[in-house]
Amino acid sequence: DCDEGGDDNDSSGNVDFGDSLEGGSHEGGEETFTSIQPPTLLSPKRQRPTWTWDWDLLKLATLSLNGEFAYRFQFRVLAGIPNLVYFSVDTNSWSGQHTRAVCLADLFFLTPKPGISWDDINGEGGGNEGEHGEVDPEELVPGKEAIIQEMNDLDQQEYIHLSHIKDFSLSGPWTFLGNGNGDGDSEEACQSPLRLLSTLFQKMIPNVVDLNMVGSQGSVSRAGQRRQGIYVDSSSEIDGTEIDGLIGEAGLEMVPESLEHSRLECLVAIIRILGQLHGLSSVATMLRVNKHVCSVTLPILYGGNVPVAVLSGCYPKDSPNFKRRQKLITTLLLGVPETHITDLLRVTFFQASVDGQEKYPVPYASYHSFATAISLHSCSDAYDGDFHQVDEFRQADDFNRLYLLRKYGPPPQRLVDFVKKHGLRDRYVTEAPLARLLREKPGETFVKALDRELRRDLTWALCSNLERLRFLTIPISDIDRFLPLVDRLKALSSVKFELDRRLFDPYVDLKELTPEQRTVLDHQRDERKQHLDKMVLFVQGLRQHHGNALQAALCYGEYPFHNEKCPEEYQVQLTRLLPPLPDPQNLGEENWGHFATKVKETNLSSVKYIMPPMSQPGALSLPRLLEQFPFLHRCRSFERIHLTSLSDDVFQWAVDERR
Repeated sequence: DCDEGGDDNDSSGNVDFGDSLEGGSHEGGEETFTSIQPPTLLSPKRQRPTWTWDWDLLKLATLSLNGEFAYRFQFRVLAGIPNLVYFSVDTNSWSGQHTRAVCLADLFFLTPKPGISWDDINGEGGGNEGEHGEVDPEELVPGKEAIIQEMNDLDQQEYIHLSHIKDFSLSGPWTFLGNGNGDGDSEEACQSPLRLLSTLFQKMIPNVVDLNMVGSQGSVSRAGQRRQGIYVDSSSEIDGTEIDGLIGEAGLEMVPESLEHSRLECLVAIIRILGQLHGLSSVATMLRVNKHVCSVTLPILYGGNVPVAVLSGCYPKDSPNFKRRQKLITTLLLGVPETHITDLLRVTFFQASVDGQEKYPVPYASYHSFATAISLHSCSDAYDGDFHQVDEFRQADDFNRLYLLRKYGPPPQRLVDFVKKHGLRDRYVTEAPLARLLREKPGETFVKALDRELRRDLTWALCSNLERLRFLTIPISDIDRFLPLVDRLKALSSVKFELDRRLFDPYVDLKELTPEQRTVLDHQRDERKQHLDKMVLFVQGLRQHHGNALQAALCYGEYPFHNEKCPEEYQVQLTRLLPPLPDPQNLGEENWGHFATKVKETNLSSVKYIMPPMSQPGALSLPRLLEQFPFLHRCRSFERIHLTSLSDDVFQWAVDERR
């Protein structure tokens, strides 16, 4: 980093890169200049250092020039620095002594014509220099006009090609005109500004990502360039030419093949950075700009945790978050094929009854089709209002709940009418033989069953574009609808199965059931076993059709308490079907069962933290695994482990290695 402004009286032996590149002394009031020589750290006489670029700089990645060094810099020198990544030039002089602008036309010359020195072109010596050191075109020696004209023919020039430069910054006075005059008097030495920029981006620094050109005479700032495309955003005047008009007049013909692609990449990058700095709400605002920006924003917004982060939340019904979720669900459902919309979804989320449903306007885009993750396992109370506010659904012991929830009001009348018409309340109570033993009130049983059915229908509707899904939570009772579609889930990398009804609670005394209730429970348990068998078939099908695309499969109990556990034999079957964990860093609750069935095949070199589940069955417990398949010595990044008990020699391998 060559900066200006040293102390001329410094006698410490440090190099002083002052505001003038050439050394100078005063003799009899007249300043004389020394010739350019390599800078010297130790000199028998105190003098300002001089500079040359005849050094081996092949490994240099960052170059920053300030003051006089930038002012005298010739860009052809960069040919000897092929691996330069960050390049910054600041021609501003702290002393205000230099006012001549840097000429962009000089950027393109790799070498002058053989036999012609650069000093010949610039007019070495004081005779041809103006008041501030600039070259006076009227006093060029004979033949120099022809030399400049020939060098200005860009088609015949060799160009410096710096494919590694990603960041280019030019600050201070600069101009499009030749010879650094900036006054427009030497038109024969002036290149078309558009052509200059085109050459700069296409031939010199084609892979630049960040460009910043700011000066007293113009600004081309925050311009992004990708794949030989250029995007310039500035309305400043540059040498009397407005840059927006300049680009517009040329019709953006510099790189027509990739210009549109470059614009798209810039817009995508801007939206992603907006999300990182200001959150998803700011990204969502971009949907309202116009159709083009909306189409670019949707894959970014829905390609991550949205809409899962919103759909799977549990919000108070009088909160803004709940209202936003309901609006999001309605927007998503408007793009879903009608065959996937059940009558229950229509009366819950659309403002009309089933018989007289209104036609909603088709949205600009099928928003649901951009979602890559669907999970509603914790989406309880998906409908507006509370059924305890309706007389027919109120129980004698619901007084306290009624008092707490009275601010919510009743559900929409169309939903109440639908529930009454189809007798859902009585049906749900009949289908819950364990409700009384689980201390559920009849009203609570109905509400939970209604939420369960809404989650099933809503999950199915939002999964109509299966090819994009990477993460999916499937209610186990609805596995029959998903099993025939495994061939379409080609991008699915993680799947969870929710046991969406409590049937095997260990604290329930089944002897208290009536014969009718016992019959219903036995039927539901047989059904559950069939669903679990189909769950295994579902994972088998994914592996057969899509290879190692699926990386995780988990079965767990119903939200929010997850009381019921997946039978161990089924969870083991799931994990045995999966490929080994891909370079895990932590082994814990989420992936322990998967790891325990693939201990030998798993790459453990990146594992830092081990915390096995406390309730893991004996066959998959850490002590049993260490006994059968010692693996701690393979954890080369190991930092922490949680053990309830361990043998005396569990870390003997570490002691042996230390010895």
